[in-house]
Amino acid sequence: MFGRRGVPAIPVADPAAVRKGKPGSFFISKDRTEFYLRCPCGRCDKSNTLPLEGGWGSYVWNLSGTDTKPSLSPSIHWFERDGVRTHWHGWLTDGEFLG
Repeated sequence: MFGRRGVPAIPVADPAAVRKGKPGSFFISKDRTEFYLRCPCGRCDKSNTLPLEGGWGSYVWNLSGTDTKPSLSPSIHWFERDGVRTHWHGWLTDGEFLG
C-alpha cells in the first residue's frame, strides 16, 4: 500500500456512535456477527453493517486482529445508491482503512 494514506479505524461504544462518529468509526457486535462502520472517505455521512463469519447473509467478512486494531477480509466495496458506481473501495488492515 505504498503511497496511500490510511484512515485510522476508531472503536466506539455502540452502533449509534458509529452513525454519529468520525469517518472510520466502527463497532463489533458482542456476539461478533456484525461489524458496524462509518465510511472512511471523509466526504459523506454513510454508515453500514457488514455480516461477519458465523452471522447472517450469504456474503460475509472474516474478522481478525484485535478489537482495537481489526482487519477484515475480503475488501470493502461501497457502491453509490445506483448500485453501479463505486463510492469507496478498500481494506481494513491492522486498524487502518486503506483505499
